[in-house]
Amino acid sequence: MISTLSVHKFYGESRKGFKDFKTTACAPSGRPHPKVEETLQLVPEPVLVRSCGCGFPFPVGIDGLKILDLGCGCGRDAYLACALVGPQGFVTGIDLLPEQVQVAEEHADSFCQRLRYPRSHLRFMVGSIEDLKSAKIEDGSQDILISNCVINLSFNKQKVFDEAYRVLTSGGEFHFSDMYIDRHLDSHVLDHQELWGEGLLGALTLSEFEDIVKKAGFSQIHRVHSNPIAIVDEHVKSLLGSARYQSVTHRVFKLPQSENVGMSGQIAAAYLGSISGQPEVYRLSQQHEFKTGLPTHVDSALEALLSSSWLAKHFHLRMATDF
Repeated sequence: MISTLSVHKFYGESRKGFKDFKTTACAPSGRPHPKVEETLQLVPEPVLVRSCGCGFPFPVGIDGLKILDLGCGCGRDAYLACALVGPQGFVTGIDLLPEQVQVAEEHADSFCQRLRYPRSHLRFMVGSIEDLKSAKIEDGSQDILISNCVINLSFNKQKVFDEAYRVLTSGGEFHFSDMYIDRHLDSHVLDHQELWGEGLLGALTLSEFEDIVKKAGFSQIHRVHSNPIAIVDEHVKSLLGSARYQSVTHRVFKLPQSENVGMSGQIAAAYLGSISGQPEVYRLSQQHEFKTGLPTHVDSALEALLSSSWLAKHFHLRMATDF
């Protein structure tokens, strides 16, 4: 019987790096932010070579924040986040497979020492992203959640987003990459373990994803990056028929309930240029970009986000007529 654990074990045992996959989902997709690219040079080789994912799904400017990596694998993204949060921040990685967590743990202390942190700011644990309470992740304890092409492996995605919402602090963000499909597949392929291990059978449609996210309590969905996924194996391609996949990086925020719809809708926001690595422009999503010092009219939803999320200190909001 196929289960979340069996899929993860298949994934962990047969997929040691992006070259082992039969799609381009886990292949590098573009260059990361220069600050992230610089930090990649510091990540231990045993961690780096085992990395898989759809990109680099975390924001910059996260100094001093608490980060939780859902489905961290061998830890690449958690290591990168650890370097970005600085000595005042903290990063936790959680994964279902003990062997992957072991690889991640082996180099955590030495990595923090290399960063000249006074103590280790990086820890890893074995656990399910569908049940963070069992891992003793407390309500409202995390500023940012990240995840890299792992949610598609879950058999209960609603629980993943419900738990993400629970552990985020008010104003916190879930920043993640995952793969999506444009249609439902025929029933005869749904028990194919290899296709589950590739993440292909667990991929949601974008409309299903939006329903789950909103049901969990997240009120806004922002697309950061998207990329088509090619099926490179002919047998797998024949099983999937005409289905098309894409990898997408999203940002969703946990906003105070009274702030979800914003206030006047007559507000302009000026980016202060204070986010590390983005002194001239801040790109919130594919649709929204803010140039430093230039007032930009925002609707009520963006007003709520920029005034109530962890980004609030980086923006100046006033009535548009006051700028």
